[in-house]
Amino acid sequence: MIYITLLSEHLEDSTVQVANLVIRDQGEYVRAYQRIAEAIHSNKDLDVLVRDKTVGRWLKVMARRYGPAYIQLEELNIQKQIQKQIGLDVPREFSEQQLLDSGLLDLKIPALPNSSFEDYILEIFFGNFLTLPGGLRRVGDIVTGYDREQWQSALNRPIVREIYRKRIRQLRKELQAAGEIAELQILDWIDASPDTLIQNLAAFKLLSGYPDALGRRVLGKSFAALKKLNLDLHKVPAVISGNEKVIDEIRLYLEGKSRSDSKLPIDELLGQISGFLEIEFDHLQERLTTGDIGITPELITRIKSKFQPLSTIPRLNQALADLDTLISIEPPPAPDENWQAGQWIDWATKYYLPYRFWLENTGQLDDQIGEIASDYADWLYQHYGQLIYHSEHMAWKAIHNLQESFKAHAGPILVVVIDNLNAKFYPELQSRMQQRGFYEHSLSYCFSMLPSCTEVSKKCLLTGHYAPFAESAYQGRVESIWNNRLGKKTKYLGNIGEFRLITKREHDIYFLNYYH
Repeated sequence: MIYITLLSEHLEDSTVQVANLVIRDQGEYVRAYQRIAEAIHSNKDLDVLVRDKTVGRWLKVMARRYGPAYIQLEELNIQKQIQKQIGLDVPREFSEQQLLDSGLLDLKIPALPNSSFEDYILEIFFGNFLTLPGGLRRVGDIVTGYDREQWQSALNRPIVREIYRKRIRQLRKELQAAGEIAELQILDWIDASPDTLIQNLAAFKLLSGYPDALGRRVLGKSFAALKKLNLDLHKVPAVISGNEKVIDEIRLYLEGKSRSDSKLPIDELLGQISGFLEIEFDHLQERLTTGDIGITPELITRIKSKFQPLSTIPRLNQALADLDTLISIEPPPAPDENWQAGQWIDWATKYYLPYRFWLENTGQLDDQIGEIASDYADWLYQHYGQLIYHSEHMAWKAIHNLQESFKAHAGPILVVVIDNLNAKFYPELQSRMQQRGFYEHSLSYCFSMLPSCTEVSKKCLLTGHYAPFAESAYQGRVESIWNNRLGKKTKYLGNIGEFRLITKREHDIYFLNYYH
């Protein structure tokens, strides 16, 4: 069998299988004719590729003369090649030049069964939101599938642009006839540009929980209709730039709700705010610290979940973590003056300090907490003379009691003394340390030295002695004391900068005096 392919000048030789014979100009016609005739008479197969149009016309005559039993002839042009690649007929209305200018020869993805050429083109270049029933409601897929450069490149292809514009006109006509205000609005935003769509969807996302009157001032009459669609907005980014009017409207609304006669119940407020704006969190935080709301763990969990999108902002991340300190706490039980030291520490750390921190965070500190604290102060002053020498709970013994563990430890040891760290912030420190791979082995609280100033307490803590040393320089005294006690090389570091300069280990134990 002789297989002759007449190949369009716009197609490469590689478009078809390797041919036994390639004819590129009229001068090769006679030799080619003879080879074809010989193959027919000797009953051999021959694949012939023809690149010259005139030779192609002559060979058509030869094919008709011998008939399809001997010669199979195919004219392969741009349309037919695209049809082979995608499995769809290409409309005859598009010329080879239009197809070339549109780059459709690059299409290699097979079409789905029963797909039309127009639907195929739209889905390949823009997605299926223009081809599926209700596709305009799939705003999340539209947004995530949008790439500005690819979209513009698609519209620069003449045939693709023509099909796109035709579909937009058709959909607009159908939506207008059906009175679909919301989907018509989405289509108009897409028609303007997908960037316009994203910005307006972001505005809708920020406003969707607020009263309709607020949304209408920004998005017009389509706002209420858009709400009825119950659009899935999870994939829509909360774009702030360009939506300043939205932010201003929300700010004015929240400021109005700050007045005592306009305050919303906290549950209703949480249902309205979007959770994507700092002004919303600041308003809610202000409400929480007024003391007129019963703050429960469940409420804090809801708030943290609502504002999770803002947790990547350092200020908000810290503020969200601090919300736990607003949870309502009962006043501590009355202490017993006959308690032992350990009982006082338990009372202070489990009841008094959490309650005091809650009062501080909610702006409710009063004389009552001072009266509660005075019971502890009276006991401490009465027993300090005995505690300082004999109690294992004194601050100067905190590191002193670890010296046997230090001696037994084979690796390097780092002791960090953090100046003026309030116990309120210890959970935050613990969390930050865990993020760096350091985990708490044990926790113990101590009685501070009196007076509880840095010059007394820190000196006693670092040297493991009940009396502070006289001189102001720490390094010589700390290093000599611990060198003698441990029999290990000790290094005192006066600040974090000195610690960062260490590039190799030359000591067994390091004391870092961290303050800022």
